[in-house]
Amino acid sequence: MTNTGSALTLADGVTLTGVVTTNNNTKGILVLGAGSSVTGGIGGNNAALERVTLGAGASSLGGNIYSGAVALTDQTSILTLQDGAVTGNVGAVGSALEEVVFNGADNIGDTANAETFTVANAAANTVITGLATGALKYTDTGTITANGGWTGDIDFNNKAGTFELDDGAMIDGSVLGTGGVAGTLNFIGDGNVTGNIGTDAANSPANINIQGDNTKNVTIANDIFVGNINFTNGGVLQLSGNLTTPNIDFGANGGTLEFNGNNTYNLNAVIANGQNDILNVFTTLKSTEASIGTVKTINIGQVFRKRRETPEP
Repeated sequence: MTNTGSALTLADGVTLTGVVTTNNNTKGILVLGAGSSVTGGIGGNNAALERVTLGAGASSLGGNIYSGAVALTDQTSILTLQDGAVTGNVGAVGSALEEVVFNGADNIGDTANAETFTVANAAANTVITGLATGALKYTDTGTITANGGWTGDIDFNNKAGTFELDDGAMIDGSVLGTGGVAGTLNFIGDGNVTGNIGTDAANSPANINIQGDNTKNVTIANDIFVGNINFTNGGVLQLSGNLTTPNIDFGANGGTLEFNGNNTYNLNAVIANGQNDILNVFTTLKSTEASIGTVKTINIGQVFRKRRETPEP
């Protein structure tokens, strides 16, 4: 394909074993019929196709995809990536794919829009450069790194997967753990979650890791249910909702935990490495866990009640 408008169309159910190339950068269109697939690469560095268009049903792309966009012609279009990278957009606002399935080392170089994204393989290790929009569900372990943030709910679905939110990005949605306590949510630096994390103590992520340093702030607007909170490099976690977790570890480098909402909060987690911790209380906080006494610094903004009680047998 060499000219503007040049197109290769695969009929329904056809598998092309090989590569699809263009001699002119951003020229050429690949149209996949319903259920058709390509086993090799599409386009090349400085020789990207104008776009790849998916038909109805499931299409599998086995190599790297150099294309301005991966778009759809039918609302039931499903894209499965098998150890490949897409340099352009996947779907578009108002024209989202039905599903994008991650099975390997798959990268999307721009935005991604789908009704559902699925981590379907333990080998999945995907980086999405732009904003991803849609629901994310784990049906196996695997890792998603969202450099541009995520709009939509994320459900670990009782799978020990990993979701990494890049510095300065936001999750505009909830992070769930339907069916059990599993999954890890990593905040690399500054971050924000607008929805809740977890549903209750039995349906939640297993871990939240605050990985930024003391200049980085993670803000959670609503309630949190999580198995463990770990600080690895001195970062700040600011909470406006309730926190339910059995364990908080401030690690060797410490960290800051801040309560700043309008409720009366209970902090009953066992605190590890409290000697490195700063606790900011800009609300009303009660604690019945003796390990709060190990906290190095407590800054009180409004009212703070520190109470030690003998645990019930």
